[in-house]
Amino acid sequence: MMRRLTIAADVAGVTFVRANATGIDRGVEGIRVSCAAKSFLARHVVIAAGAYSKRFAAQAGDHIPLDTERGYHVEYDMQTPPVSRPVCPVSRGFYLVPMTGRLRVGGTVELGGLEAPINPRRIALLDRGAKALFPHLGPADRQWLGFRSSLPDSIPVIGPSRHGNESSMLSATDIGLTMAPVTARLVQRTLAGRESPEPVAGASPRSRADVSQTRASRQRPRESKPPSSAFRLIGQERREYPVDTSMRSSEQSTGTHGPLWT
Repeated sequence: MMRRLTIAADVAGVTFVRANATGIDRGVEGIRVSCAAKSFLARHVVIAAGAYSKRFAAQAGDHIPLDTERGYHVEYDMQTPPVSRPVCPVSRGFYLVPMTGRLRVGGTVELGGLEAPINPRRIALLDRGAKALFPHLGPADRQWLGFRSSLPDSIPVIGPSRHGNESSMLSATDIGLTMAPVTARLVQRTLAGRESPEPVAGASPRSRADVSQTRASRQRPRESKPPSSAFRLIGQERREYPVDTSMRSSEQSTGTHGPLWT
């Protein structure tokens, strides 16, 4: 599917640049997207960088209450996987997915940001569950975790920045691929002036930032009382969630920067 989409975009005249975006800056000439080796100047920029979108949106002046949802994966190499289609043992809460030459086991959800290392307890949970169903499985051949953008209410962020020509396109938590076509169409229509600046009620970066600020203001202690030692004020642009840190390995989590489309 992604190959066909790439071909269709290429036929339509889209130019692909493979590079890690490091920042965006607004100037009199337009918006400059900085990468490791060079930079690009554009009239409009669409921020569609998945879990990495929060810092780019902040550079555009929008503080989005976004966290990182981390999903774990384990793979076993084999000529013929023991299942012929994706299967979910409901009581165990993960999926068994047959791939070419391997079996993939994926599942669990962890709100843990972009920097925390892999939690080996979650990998062990998937490995035990897979071997309870298929005892003949040997040691796992690879393991990793992936990042997904996660918003408190799962409502996507779609619309222009409050300050300029940057537009955010952050999809809902677990259905990013499903939401991508309709989200892209809304962004395209908005950029072309055929859609209102807020195509989905309550989904614009301005609305989401206002909600974040309102929640943060409600958490502030009253001025007449000193803050409790157990109270920690979270900034307007951040919401923090507990992470299981009881066991962590030195192996760092891996991820790929999502695209910053121009």
